[in-house]
Amino acid sequence: MRARKRARELEYFTLDICLCKVIKFQVEPQSFEVGQEVNISLRIRNTGSRDLTGTCILKVQETECIVQEFTHDFSALAPGNNLTFSSAWNTSAAKKGVV
Repeated sequence: MRARKRARELEYFTLDICLCKVIKFQVEPQSFEVGQEVNISLRIRNTGSRDLTGTCILKVQETECIVQEFTHDFSALAPGNNLTFSSAWNTSAAKKGVV
């Protein structure tokens, strides 16, 4: 008995890359008095090849303790596009000289 040769089948597919890059991070003022508001700004760029959807999480930490956490959901950030997240931290609960 003879083995039959099968025709070679080709399958095509595309690999997308999900990647974003922080292109700007700013905190104003950099030095503050307890009780003063601190503005935090983060800008990202989608450097991948597909739309991105997710959550940006900004954390203010004191040693290993999280003092404040800000979350920003986003969706359909197209490749090559930028997105800016802004938060305001009320430092009234901060400990002087620690954060």
